[in-house]
Amino acid sequence: MSPPQTESAPPELELPSLLERIHGNRQAMARLLVLLRDLLPGRIEALQQALAAGNLQEAGRAAHALRGSLSTFTTGPALQFAGDVERACLALDAAAANAGVNALMPRLLRIDGEVEAWLQRESS
Repeated sequence: MSPPQTESAPPELELPSLLERIHGNRQAMARLLVLLRDLLPGRIEALQQALAAGNLQEAGRAAHALRGSLSTFTTGPALQFAGDVERACLALDAAAANAGVNALMPRLLRIDGEVEAWLQRESS
């Protein structure tokens, strides 16, 4: 499902930092990652549907929720792109919002792959 990660591409998620913040509790980490994995599809769908309907106010709320979901796990490009989409929606700039979503989607696919890889490693 996710594109292969090249050796030079840094991870999207800052999992070592999160693990440190939760005092090394790997069970809590697994629960957080499962929550992220379960929330992301709905957040993405809500954003895409609102944009497709031309409802920038609702798209802005969806982008804000998506950004909030990501903020526990990363300060990197995915979070920045989600913020860009939210700001574009607030500015009523549909073209910029759609461009931001297009930039964000590959990052979200990588996040999905990183979550699945971490959960698989932990379950074996």
